[in-house]
Amino acid sequence: MQRRFDSKGKGAWAVGTGSLLALLLVFAFVVAGVTWSLRRDIRDQIKSRDAQVLALLIQNQIDQAEFERGFIFEFEGLSDTELWEILIETATAKGVFAVQLYSPDGELARTSSDEVEARGLEASRWQTVLAGEALSEYHEQTPFGQFVRGGTDAFDRFAVLELYLPLASSRMGQSLGVVRYLLDGAEIEASFALLDRRLRRQAGVAVGIGGLLIAGLFGAAWWRLSKANRSIMAQSRRLEKANAELASLARTSALGPVAAHLMHGLKNPLAGLQQVMQAGPSASGDLGDEEWRGAQEAARRMQRMVQEVVALLQDVNSETGYEISLDEIAGELERRMGEAAVARSLSFVCQSGAADTISSYRGNIVLLIASNLVQNSLEAARPGDRIEARIDRQEGHFRVCVLDTGPGIPEEMRDRLFSPVPSSKSGGAGIGLSICRQLALHLGGSLELKRSSAEGSCFELRFPVEDEL
Repeated sequence: MQRRFDSKGKGAWAVGTGSLLALLLVFAFVVAGVTWSLRRDIRDQIKSRDAQVLALLIQNQIDQAEFERGFIFEFEGLSDTELWEILIETATAKGVFAVQLYSPDGELARTSSDEVEARGLEASRWQTVLAGEALSEYHEQTPFGQFVRGGTDAFDRFAVLELYLPLASSRMGQSLGVVRYLLDGAEIEASFALLDRRLRRQAGVAVGIGGLLIAGLFGAAWWRLSKANRSIMAQSRRLEKANAELASLARTSALGPVAAHLMHGLKNPLAGLQQVMQAGPSASGDLGDEEWRGAQEAARRMQRMVQEVVALLQDVNSETGYEISLDEIAGELERRMGEAAVARSLSFVCQSGAADTISSYRGNIVLLIASNLVQNSLEAARPGDRIEARIDRQEGHFRVCVLDTGPGIPEEMRDRLFSPVPSSKSGGAGIGLSICRQLALHLGGSLELKRSSAEGSCFELRFPVEDEL
C-alpha cells in the first residue's frame, strides 16, 4: 500500500517539475518574442533617423532658395542645376559618400560620382516616395561591387545605408524628383550591436527575475496542493482501512446464518444417533447393517458440516484468502454428495461451464448452499432418480442450478418455501432453505425455485461476479 502511494507521489512530483519547466519555457519564449519585436521597431527608428534629418535639411534649403529668387508665377521653379547645387552641399555631411538625383519619371539626372551604380525602385515603392514618404534600406556587410562599378573583390564588404527622399516645392506642392543618398553604415552597425547587447541583457534579466517569481509562485501553489494531496491520501488510507473493517464486518454478518445452518444440519443426524444410543448396549446386537450405516453416515455428515463451518470461520478471521475456481467447487460438491447418492441408488453429476475463480470465502458459502440443496434433493428423491448440479456464468453473474427428477414440491408449500415452517421430512425443522436464502443474500445474490412439478424441481442460486459488485 505504502509503495503504491510513494509511486503516486513520485509521479506527481515528476508531473509538477515538468509543468514548471514548460511554464518557464513558455515565459522565455514570450520574453524572446517581445524582445525581437522591440528590436525590430528600434532598428527601424535608427534607420529612419538620418533620413528624417536630411529630409528636413533639404526641404529647408529648397524653401529658402525659392524665397530668395522671389518666384511669382506657377511655372517658375528651381532648375535641375539649382536643385543639384542644393543637394551637392549636403554631400559633405558626415558619412555621405554618394548623392544621386532622379527625375519624377525615375530617370537619373545627376550623380556625385560616375562610379556609383544607378539603381531604381519598384513602381509601387517609387510612387510611395514621390507621395512624400522617405525610404530607408540598411545593407549589412554588402559586397563593394553592388554599389560601385568595377568592384569585383567579393571579400571587400561594408555596411551601407541607402536613403530615398522626396523633393517637392512647398510653394507649388509640385514634385521635383527623388534624391538617393548612400551613407556609411558603420555608425548604424555599431548602434545595432549596442542595441542587441542591451536587449539581450534586459531579456536575460527579465527571464531571470520572472522565472524566479514564477518558480516561487508555482512552488507555493505546489506546496499547498501537496499538503492537500497528503491530506487526501491520508483520508484515502483511513477510508481503505474502514472499508476493510466493513468488509470484515460483512463477512462476519454471515456467522448467524452459518450457525443456524450448522444447527439445522446437525439436528437430524443427532436425532438418529440418539435413537441408537437409547437402544443401549444390550440392544446393539439387534441393530442391522442398515441402522449402523445410517449412524455412521450421520456421524460423517456432522463431521463434514463442522469442517465446513470451521473453514468458513477461518476465512472470516483471516486477512488473506485464496482463489478457488468454479471447477474446483463443482469437484468438491460432487465428492461430498456422490457417495450419499450412490448409497441411495441415485445418479448425481456436477458440471461447471466457466473457468472463473472466486474468493475462498465466497466459495465456501456457495458450497454450503449447494450442499444443502443437493442434500434436500437426495432425501426427497426416489431410487433411480437423477440429480444434477450446474455451475456457470451469465451476464455478470455466477449461477448454480440444482435439478432433480424427484416427485417435486407440493404446491401448497411453494409460497412459503423459504420461510421457517415445519418440514415435510421426518425430524426436519423446516428452516434449511430459509438459511440458504440468507446466505445467498449475504453474497449479494438470490435463491429461487425456478420450477417444480411431478417430473422434478430446479433451484437456482445467482450471485454477482466480484469485479462487478
